[in-house]
Amino acid sequence: MCDADQQQCRWQGFVQLGRRLQTAPGYNDDIEINWDKIFQECQTSVATGRKRKFENVVQVEAQSNTKRAKFHARTPAQDVIDEFPTKRKADESFVKGGADDTQPGRLKHFTRKEKQTLKNINRLMSSSVCSYATLILVQKATITLWYCGRMGLIIPKAFNFVEEPDYLALLSVATLTVDLPQLGVRPFLFFRNSKYTAFQSAVFNLEAAKDADDENIPGGVEFKVHETSKRKAHNGFSATGRGTAVLPLHIPPALTAKLGTGDTVAKVAWPLRKRSAEASLIKIDRDELKADRELSSYLRHLPDLKSEYTTEELGLPRSKMGYAEFMDGHERVLRVMIMKAYLPLRMVDSIDEFKTIFIGVVQGHHWAWEVAEVLHRDISIENIMFYKTKSEVIGVLNDWDYAEKKSNLPLVQFNLLNTIEVARKNKRINGEGAPNDSDVHSDPPHAPTEPTDEVASRSESEPASVKQARYRTGTGPFMAIELLQSGPTYPFHRYRFDLESFCYVLVWFCLGFNPKKHKVAHIDAWKHGDLGQIALAKLRYVQSSLEQKSLGKRAKSKQYLDLYKTWAEPLAYMVCTVQDSVRDIERIVEKACRMSPEEVSEKLEGWKTDVMCYELAREQALTYEQVIAILVK
Repeated sequence: MCDADQQQCRWQGFVQLGRRLQTAPGYNDDIEINWDKIFQECQTSVATGRKRKFENVVQVEAQSNTKRAKFHARTPAQDVIDEFPTKRKADESFVKGGADDTQPGRLKHFTRKEKQTLKNINRLMSSSVCSYATLILVQKATITLWYCGRMGLIIPKAFNFVEEPDYLALLSVATLTVDLPQLGVRPFLFFRNSKYTAFQSAVFNLEAAKDADDENIPGGVEFKVHETSKRKAHNGFSATGRGTAVLPLHIPPALTAKLGTGDTVAKVAWPLRKRSAEASLIKIDRDELKADRELSSYLRHLPDLKSEYTTEELGLPRSKMGYAEFMDGHERVLRVMIMKAYLPLRMVDSIDEFKTIFIGVVQGHHWAWEVAEVLHRDISIENIMFYKTKSEVIGVLNDWDYAEKKSNLPLVQFNLLNTIEVARKNKRINGEGAPNDSDVHSDPPHAPTEPTDEVASRSESEPASVKQARYRTGTGPFMAIELLQSGPTYPFHRYRFDLESFCYVLVWFCLGFNPKKHKVAHIDAWKHGDLGQIALAKLRYVQSSLEQKSLGKRAKSKQYLDLYKTWAEPLAYMVCTVQDSVRDIERIVEKACRMSPEEVSEKLEGWKTDVMCYELAREQALTYEQVIAILVK
């Protein structure tokens, strides 16, 4: 019983804190609570943005996953993992936090109960509902509050509720008075079902939305979440990162004049603040193509954006902690897009529909690059969608959240001498002999690599948008081989990398698609968790006709097997030609590593001429004109 007038709380016996948790021992004495201290600390935390119990804090920044978590390999992500502030037994297990390509991960120890807490957080944050989650872990007489947002996990120092009952009282009051937004439920979702167990009839409200013309919509927009057996909510299974969720919506009659009719979805995601907004890039694509009368017909292959909303400040608990290092370039913002709903590629009803969809998407992708100068950079089977009219089927290239402007993807001239020096340095660091054909591409993609001085100095002089463009993006099974291979740095994403991704989409779909069940089987060798292993598997595929024929035996349909032979195999040959030129350049570098600096100086000019020829052959081996000629043959 708590008596606020007397500013003390009488606690007799013990309190059962959960069905499976151990209970505290009995106490016969009253526990004094200093309410003035609590109120003072509340005021101080609001004024300064700090709280008492964060002297020792664990912050786990997690890898940026995607809605396509099954086989996605998104980069970058930076894990900042500190040692847990309490002692652990030697036999307790540990888990390893994910790391990006530039910073090795360190081991973070968790107990069995802590692992269960992590699992609960992951399930909660994967529900399409939460912006953040707070869990209470009680172990005997200690309580730890776990906070997880899209930027990572924070574990404050635990407190003993017997020795420090002030904080138990504060926690109890907070738990009793909290509302849904303060629990982390997205502030624009309102549930009419008091059990909060279903999306059906929930209200999706945006108070300050903009339409496709970037004009404010007076009074905002309000939709009903319209979930049916055929239109389900989708979300990626991850606690941190983008946390993309797609909710089916119904446009109310009052908004049809402004937003149109038809099935609509809300795409809700937490991208990095420093990334260009997906909605803005789609608008650039559409505006530029719309202005060109000859090319305006390709607008239909781009997403139809109806409304968008971005919030810079949700009053998240993390932003009130006053620790600038929590942001450190990985700050995320909430972005919402209201878009036309499309069908996934696996729902095609005939091979002719598939051909029409695929050709249209390749064309729309090309003209978005040529006219609007925006490169998609994430071609995958899930991002190719379609819709039907009364007379035709139309392919749409969706999900432009990893797209980039051409101005941020500069053409960097190849420096042969510097490449030789970097290769020598890496060989000395790794204690290796001369590399051979079998180990050139065998390094794991997440192996720790230190950037060279040349790379570091160049990166420091680059604007933030250009630095961001250096990171590898894409879906692992469909990424270009050059992006999958490890190295001190990665190339800027090239247009031909997306063309190469289209090739892998063709292979994946033609060999895995079951027209009767509308399901697509996976190519396991391309789903490996190690990006370097995916690169090796793809190299074997494009360089070996036997590998191509062997993989062709997996086809579920005679029609799609024929299409595989007439479309995918010729494209694979083009990719092989690209890799031949890449390998020719690598051989020169390997040869130079075996020579003395004097010998290299003598041959350098001749090698430079050879490299220029190889680069030209590489860029001419895979072009839009060549690809479209195969598709329309």
